[in-house]
Amino acid sequence: MRPLPARVLLLLGLLTTAAIGVSAGLLYVVERDVQNNVRVTATLISALLTTTLESEELTQLLQEALHATDVPMVITDPEGEPTAWKGVEGIPPDRVLPRDLTPEEHRRLDRFIQRAAKDNHVFPLRFQRTLIGRLYYGWPRGVRWLRWIPVWMFALALLTTGGVIYTTRQLTHAYAQELWALFAKGLAHQMGTPLSSLLGWVERLREEHPETERILQEMEQDLGELREISLRFSRIGRAPEFQPLQVEPLIQESIRYFQRKLGTTLPVRLSLFQPIPPVMGDPVLLRWALENMLKNAYEARQGEPHIALHVEAEGPWVHIHVTDHGKGIDPRLRARLFEPHTTTKRKGWGMGLWVLKRIVEDMHRGRVILETSRPGYTHFVVSLRAAPLSS
Repeated sequence: MRPLPARVLLLLGLLTTAAIGVSAGLLYVVERDVQNNVRVTATLISALLTTTLESEELTQLLQEALHATDVPMVITDPEGEPTAWKGVEGIPPDRVLPRDLTPEEHRRLDRFIQRAAKDNHVFPLRFQRTLIGRLYYGWPRGVRWLRWIPVWMFALALLTTGGVIYTTRQLTHAYAQELWALFAKGLAHQMGTPLSSLLGWVERLREEHPETERILQEMEQDLGELREISLRFSRIGRAPEFQPLQVEPLIQESIRYFQRKLGTTLPVRLSLFQPIPPVMGDPVLLRWALENMLKNAYEARQGEPHIALHVEAEGPWVHIHVTDHGKGIDPRLRARLFEPHTTTKRKGWGMGLWVLKRIVEDMHRGRVILETSRPGYTHFVVSLRAAPLSS
């Protein structure tokens, strides 16, 4: 699976931007129409307020004028006392006179007036330059929802962009993993033929020159390590071969293998908190993962290396704790510690912890975390799934 091309991302961005632009333009047109409607209504109401009608008759005419529009409004006298209203949330349509309002409905009118004044939704009502009242208005219900469209579109754009970025990163990761698997499988295949040939030559030399037995044994050991490497790469290129594995022998084999590579004894203290159930895993791959943990701890040493491993079971998990007393991990590297090519060593490839994470998490559905690290102490935890109990 390949990541989405930049062309598709650009098209998604353009479509989202266009949608936001269209909705914002539509909202501007609707708001302008509402303001024009309110302006006409305010002119009509100003004319009504200058008539000599009785108070209740005038209130009735004002209510009728207000009901000619869908815009919620409140009309006040110059002192700010409401005289007529329409569409205020929480006030029934049959409450048309101030004396009919309950205290709570009076508070609702006050809140409407304060909110409209804050939004500058006020038209002064004048007669010959004399202020005779004010008209406060809000947005119709449909316009109120419409005003949220750009916000929703922007939120949708953020979610879409985030989803595209996340999906692209996941696909890129999957694509890199696929390339890595193909490379590993091809490398193992290419190594197989010369390794078999070299082993054949060792046997022939043993038959024809038995005096070289000591040298041939060293050659066989080196070829055995190459064969182990080839086997590991071949396993990366295909599905793991899961089987129940006892943890202590698995760790001991990893320690011995790493010691053979170093050519020296590695001071490792292993402790198990019994009972430890077997784990489900591929022995070749898990030995490789544990070897990388030991290698990482060994290379972080200051003076003599001191590495401790202790194992404990917790529910369906088996936790392998690996601690060392080395120089610690630079805090600037911790965020990308398990990414390829992350290393502080001049000649390091920075692939050990990445291989560890791929084997444990991607292939065995386990977990690898850096519990803590400071100068003189680093603690990693490798968690593997326990094998199911046999019936």
